[in-house]
Order: sequence, then structure tokens, then C-alpha cells
Amino acid sequence: MKFSGKAIKYGDNVDTDVIIPARYLNTIDKKELASHCMEDIDKDFVNKVEAGDIMVAGANFGCGSSREHAPIAIKESGISLVIAKSFARIFYRNSINIGLAILECEEASDRISDGDKVEAEIRFGFHVDYVPFSEVMTYFEKVEDKDVDELVAVYFNEYDHAPELEDKTTEAYRKVWNSAKAELTLRAVLKAYGAKAFTSNFDDLGDVNVDETGKGFDQIPGLASQRLMADGYGFGGEGDWKTAALVRTAWYMGQGLPKGSSFLEDYTIHFNGANSALLQAHMLEISPAIAAERPKLEVHHLGIGVRKTQTARLVFTSKTSDGVAATVVDMGNRFRLIVNEVRCIESQPLPKLPVA
Repeated sequence: MKFSGKAIKYGDNVDTDVIIPARYLNTIDKKELASHCMEDIDKDFVNKVEAGDIMVAGANFGCGSSREHAPIAIKESGISLVIAKSFARIFYRNSINIGLAILECEEASDRISDGDKVEAEIRFGFHVDYVPFSEVMTYFEKVEDKDVDELVAVYFNEYDHAPELEDKTTEAYRKVWNSAKAELTLRAVLKAYGAKAFTSNFDDLGDVNVDETGKGFDQIPGLASQRLMADGYGFGGEGDWKTAALVRTAWYMGQGLPKGSSFLEDYTIHFNGANSALLQAHMLEISPAIAAERPKLEVHHLGIGVRKTQTARLVFTSKTSDGVAATVVDMGNRFRLIVNEVRCIESQPLPKLPVA
């Protein structure tokens, strides 16, 4: 989908009350709303806007009320696309609902000036890159210890944990520290590629003797994957880019909804007639966005794959709710999407299952 038009630019924190003043909210006529769009911040907007023009703004665009009048007014004014550093959550969701094209791009927001001729394209579909670990290491080696220390402090502040986990002389603390360095590395790689989803695998984690050389991840980056999913990145295990794309799509579609989404695997089926249930879990990578309570940061042994060692992860049970379980199947010459409506129920105690 391509867009072309002149830029009409605004700053940070443009709220819905200036996009469409509250005194005009007694009408549902779209053209009437458009005639007052941006009136309290730019009285000349309705005279200068032309069909196809692109609105550009800073951070937190659309903060304020939850009403859909604001994106409706913008769309009906002739604006084809809104580019901003970030959007308020409810405005973001309302824009999707009413069909207003929006794009978060910090670089574009900084570089575009008012009146510039702008062309933009929203590409549908996924481009898949393979990043060898030798390239990942170039980012790994640029991560500074002080930044890792700061992220570890964030972990201890945000998540419940045993007090002894903060003892810097222990192996458990070192595993948390290593997980933080892996997270900072992955974030740098994803930013460099402009990627919105990723996969990992057990076979490409750096030096085999990583405990001696320090060159590589000491275990598959589970904690990093959990936190990245919570931030909206798609994830798929063992190179499964299709699932990574699906997880990203589910997160995007669920913006503004309270319960969240995550990568999960079907672990155990409990056959019990009408009370049959399915345990969905994973050894590491489940998004804390679905946690029913404050997650707990724990360190446990992981005996799968090349690295058989302890590693950090967030442990929790999920929220209870109606939900949707989806999977995508590669049929060779096509994909098949399978979707089931489910009921997420409270988990029974599982003390010997040290996974999310």
C-alpha cells in the first residue's frame, strides 16, 4: 500500500481534544467532524489539507479520550497516513478499527519537515533474514557491562525473586547477568535489521566452551525472548519464522485488549470428558503479557539442546479468560491457519514444572 502527499507536521502529545474539540462531539457526521479537524491547534489545517496528504507527529500522538471521533476526523479530512514516533494505545486501536493507516517510525518523524513531499509504503507479508551468530557476536561485543548491570537491576525491581538471587558471587546471579547481556544483544540486532519478529535455535549460540571464552550465549535466550514478546516482537522456536510472524500478528491485532497474547506449545492433554483440558506451556519462552500475577524471576537447569546448563526465566500462570488459539501449518505450496476458540482456565499447582 503506497502513500504520497505533502507532510503536515505537529509535535509531541497531540491529544484527541485538539484533533477534534469536545464541543463538536455531539455529531456523528463524518464530514462535519472533518471540517473541525485540528481546529484548536492549527486553524488553517482544513484549508491546506489535500486528499492524500500525510500527517507527521512526535511521540504519544492521540493521547486523551477513548472516542473514535479523532481518527475519523483525520481520515475524513483527506489524510491518507499518520506517521508518528509513537501512538497512544487507544488511539492506535481505534485507528485500526476505522481504517486509518498509521505508521510508527521515529526516524521518519525526526527527518520529515512540514511541507515536505513524502512517499511511504506499508508492505504486507514477511521478509526473512538469517543472521549467523558470527554477526550476532559483533553486537554482543559492543554491549557494555554497565548497561548489563542496569538491566539486571530492572529485572530485580520488576519481578519477584529470591533475595539470594542478587548475590553477585553465585552462579545464579551470573546466569541472570548473562541473560541480560543476551537481551541487549538481541535488541540491538532487531533494531539494526528493523525486524519485528525473530527465532532462535540451540545449534548456533557461539563458542562451545563459552564459559571459558565468554564469546556467545551460555544458553538459549529465554528470558530475553519473554521480554521481547511482551514488547511486541514475534517469536518462534527452532527457526520457525511462520510462528514468529503469527505471534507478532496476534500481538498487533490485540492492541487495546486487556489480556495479551503469547507463543505457547501444547504440552499435555487431560482427557476427562466434558472437563477435558490442555496444558499450554513452554520450557522458557512465554510472554509475561499474559501473566495473572507479578512474574517471578527464577534460575533452573535446562537439559535440552547443546547447552545443558542453568538459565534464567520468568515463571507465572496465565490470566483466565475466553481466548483464541491459533497455529499456522506449512502445507508445502500453501499455508493453513487453524484457529480455535478456547477458555483459559486457572492452572492446578505444578510445583515440579519449572517453566512459564
